[in-house]
Amino acid sequence: MTYLEKQGEVEKVAKVAIIKLEHIYYKNDSLYEKTKEALKNKPDELAKIYFLAGPSQGVVHELVGLILANLSKKFKIRAILLQTFHHAIHNRYN
Repeated sequence: MTYLEKQGEVEKVAKVAIIKLEHIYYKNDSLYEKTKEALKNKPDELAKIYFLAGPSQGVVHELVGLILANLSKKFKIRAILLQTFHHAIHNRYN
C-alpha cells in the first residue's frame, strides 16, 4: 500500500484496502493480545506475525474511508457491511 500511495495510485490503494479489510474485519482485538501474550518469550516467532499498528477500530475506519472515497458502489457496500460486522463482534453495534 505504501508503494502505491507514493506512486499516486489512489484507486489501487483502495483495492488493496478492501483486501486488507477482508483479512482483519472478523478478528477480535483479544485475539491479538492472546497471541502476543503466548509468544512473548519467543521474539523470533512474534516478529513473523503481522499485528495492527493500533486499535482495530481505527485501522478498519481508515480502510473503509479509503474505500468509500475511491471505489464503486459495490465495494462501498461491502466495506460498510464488513465494518458493521467488526463493530458487532466488539459489542459496539446496537
